[in-house]
Amino acid sequence: HPCLSHCPGYCDLCEEETPLKRSRKSLILVILLAFFVAGYAVLQHLPVKETTVSEETGIYLIVNELNKADLSLTALKWATDDTSYTLTKADEVWTSDAYPVNQSEMQTLSDDFLSLRATRRTENISSLSDYGITEDAFSVAACFSDGSEIVYTLGAQTPFQDGYYLATSNSDTIVYTIASSLDSILDVSLSDLVEKESLPEIDHVTHLTVTSPDTCFDANWLAESLTLSPDQHWYDTETQVPLSDSSLESMIASIQGLSWSSLVTPTASQDELASYSLTDDTATILSAWDAEEEVFRLLVGTTLSGARTVRLPDSSMVYTVTAASLSSLLSANTADLRVTTVVPLSYDQLASAAFSLDRGTYTVLGPEKETDSEETVTEETVSSVSADETAQTKVEDTDSDDSDEELWTALTALNITEYLPDVLQGEEVLSVAIRSVDDQSMNLLFTEYSADTYQVILDGTQAGLVEADRIDTLVRRIKSLLASP
Repeated sequence: HPCLSHCPGYCDLCEEETPLKRSRKSLILVILLAFFVAGYAVLQHLPVKETTVSEETGIYLIVNELNKADLSLTALKWATDDTSYTLTKADEVWTSDAYPVNQSEMQTLSDDFLSLRATRRTENISSLSDYGITEDAFSVAACFSDGSEIVYTLGAQTPFQDGYYLATSNSDTIVYTIASSLDSILDVSLSDLVEKESLPEIDHVTHLTVTSPDTCFDANWLAESLTLSPDQHWYDTETQVPLSDSSLESMIASIQGLSWSSLVTPTASQDELASYSLTDDTATILSAWDAEEEVFRLLVGTTLSGARTVRLPDSSMVYTVTAASLSSLLSANTADLRVTTVVPLSYDQLASAAFSLDRGTYTVLGPEKETDSEETVTEETVSSVSADETAQTKVEDTDSDDSDEELWTALTALNITEYLPDVLQGEEVLSVAIRSVDDQSMNLLFTEYSADTYQVILDGTQAGLVEADRIDTLVRRIKSLLASP
């Protein structure tokens, strides 16, 4: 109706809002504001429950805290600056994918780990980092027989330096204080954890070789002596040159006394073996046999920190041994080890020795031959000699015996100062034909060589040098004996 537009409160849809509607909206806003203000005031006056850090002192076995005391460890995993360790346990045996595990060492380590105790427990902490427990901190992952894994993380040292903080991955609001740092409990080296190989134990050795890419020393033990001395047993295998028995036995004792100094790596690659000169083609190889059986073989490589790298055949484990324990073996050569004594025979083992000069021959009989000669004297001969003559003969015989033994001692005291590669021609000075009580023979020929040395030729095949003044003294002694009535 046209008049309706003039009625109070009328508003057409297209017209502006009336003052009455605006006042209603304002009232609603005021009411809502009052409600929020009142609610805020009420909340401000409500009591607030605060969370405070609590600390308890006592003895806390960590596995008890984790409810793992009745369980066993099935794995431990941790890492140091240069090595990562992952060890697992099944059927009471610790193993690693990389190397055999030293069971005793690993069991001790796991026992120490399970015995870890705290002296304080701090609860309701707000941030682990406040205690030095961060992602970069030293940690150990422990797996238990229920299939769970708990990570132990080491924190900072306490302010009073009476321990170290420790957190476990099952809680981020609890920190323990332990007396020793976690990494000190696991302070073991790879060399400690690896079950090292055993060096072969050897008893009797009859053949010894030291072979390098450039040289070879080869010595053989013979039960029967090839020389005058019945006690000579070691010889150069190829030339049969007698070698120093005491030196060879000392070398064998060095092998028997070898032990690992350290483990370099349990799993050397071929490239690593080559870098240590421990491949089959580059190593120096020590070998020992008992009759036909090889009882010892060791590959020796380069020097490392004053020691020598070594490995057993068909093994990738590289060890070190002290350089001193191998020095006599690695330096072995026939020239240095050959016997230098010209005549290795004692007076008691001598049957006879004929010393020949250009003016005659003087023969020395050993004690056994002299006794035989005395026994051939008949009773009639003895009875026909007067008492004075008998006494005089005994004095002369005694003097002769002493002279003979002194002459023999002078000969056996001679040493070869240098062996010669070949026998050289020279003017003959003295020759000696020797026979032992075992019916072994040896012939010596001394010839001029230089002003200071003479050449001695042994059985016509080997030659060496001896001091000239000693031979000159020997010759003068023989001349004197030849001139005696």
